[in-house]
Amino acid sequence: MKRLILVVMFALLANSLFPKEWWKNAVFYEIFIRSFYDSDEDGKGDVKGMIEKLDYLNDGNPKTMSDLGIDAVWLMPAFESPSYHGYDTVDYYKIDKEYGTEADFDLFIKEAHKRGIKIILDLVINHTSANNPWFVKSAMKEDPYTDYYVWSQTIPEGPWGKPWGGGGANTVWSFSNVRKEYYYSIFWSGMPDLNYKNKAVTQEIYKIAEYWIKKGIDGFRLDAARYLIEEGGGPGQSDSPATLKWWRDFNAFCKKINPNTMLVGETWEANTIVSKYYDGGKGLDLCFDFALSSGILAFVNGKNSVKVTEIFAQKKTLPAPNGFYAPFLSNHDQFRAMNMLGNDFNKAKLAAVVLLTMPGTPFLYYGEEVGLFQNSGKQDELKRTPMPWTSGANAGFTSGNPWAPPAPYADPYNVSAQQKDPDSLWNLYRMLLAVRKAYPELAGEDVEFIDTGDKAVLGYTRGKGKNKVFVFVNASDTDKNISIPELNGKLIGFLMTGGQEQYAKDAKVYVKGYSFQIMKIKK
Repeated sequence: MKRLILVVMFALLANSLFPKEWWKNAVFYEIFIRSFYDSDEDGKGDVKGMIEKLDYLNDGNPKTMSDLGIDAVWLMPAFESPSYHGYDTVDYYKIDKEYGTEADFDLFIKEAHKRGIKIILDLVINHTSANNPWFVKSAMKEDPYTDYYVWSQTIPEGPWGKPWGGGGANTVWSFSNVRKEYYYSIFWSGMPDLNYKNKAVTQEIYKIAEYWIKKGIDGFRLDAARYLIEEGGGPGQSDSPATLKWWRDFNAFCKKINPNTMLVGETWEANTIVSKYYDGGKGLDLCFDFALSSGILAFVNGKNSVKVTEIFAQKKTLPAPNGFYAPFLSNHDQFRAMNMLGNDFNKAKLAAVVLLTMPGTPFLYYGEEVGLFQNSGKQDELKRTPMPWTSGANAGFTSGNPWAPPAPYADPYNVSAQQKDPDSLWNLYRMLLAVRKAYPELAGEDVEFIDTGDKAVLGYTRGKGKNKVFVFVNASDTDKNISIPELNGKLIGFLMTGGQEQYAKDAKVYVKGYSFQIMKIKK
């Protein structure tokens, strides 16, 4: 353990001295502020609550064992909005008053950075709220806002509909009783799409980005990145050449302000489409890997590693490198990972291992580290319930009336219980994060899959040559002996047990049922 701590400390020092493309070595943690921690007893999470819990995420001291050790947070929408979720912005310069003040947020930035935690904001700029003053004035044809949105006197001809499938033209063209014209709104009438064919809109967004970057924000998560500029109905509603160019220009603009600004896109599609946003290294810095998310869960649930290996085989044919794709298990728009894994802690542990030992920049969704699951139902609110801190009243989230009922939080489904249990899911996440920092091979782009002779055992190496790390994950309940000739007679170090060493006999790797091995050849 002492050796692991020293290696982590060195890695942190090196990262501070050479911060360029810091996200390539980072692990992110997605936070819904409303559900994280309530500091003022109003039942809603807030910025001061996040400040109180920063030491839980990373206290800045690698010697302690009470923090997860994450490197960055992605804050779901924090700006003024009429909705509980915030994906319909009214004012991009104001923190939602339910979350706190500008001074609160400035302190949050300062305290997070003090601990080495980067911050990215959810920047929702495909559309705004219909309550946004820009739209209100646009509907009244008040300059300069008249053409800030996409207007048409009639519903345009063509195969218009929801870009992700379903619906017709009347589901994306909404009528304004004020302007007596139709406006484009792919999500719903309360979220009108901005018109990026109007250069003034681009300049507005540039000003917003510059404001927050100069405030100290380290980057942005870009909501609905595929739909920015439509070039006709049907295929023209997503992934247009104009959209790709806009993101390329926007990234260049952000990096002129701060070269270390990071942009990650929500491009929910197959990787054949996602890879376009790499754009020769000039597009977005990262895009979420939805394919691998489903692949990891399918492997752990179905005891079949084929889908995971096929995803990486396809990536070799695509123009983006492995490091461009950001893996995750679930997010705020999906069923909780624990639900998808049948509320099985063994499966949740295996999913965590694969997530944190694969190429790319991993993202965790708050509560995933303790197996937070959602109550039955399809409402989005159920995917975003309060963080379970304790088994006490309201999961320790608030002493007031919680904005939404917490999901079940009796032991062991809370932070307090799992921090005390060395074999808990939480402690596994903590150890995996420490090992990932200690062995840079795990944060690199190299991955080669090993034919284990058993689809229930996923085997792969990270890194090359003498620095190669071996990972074996057994998704079955049966113990397995895997033949790996390369390891025959070699001294093996087991990375999750503080570097415990032993010689490999008969080229066999023993992996218990529902377990894993992460190892490295010592000599």
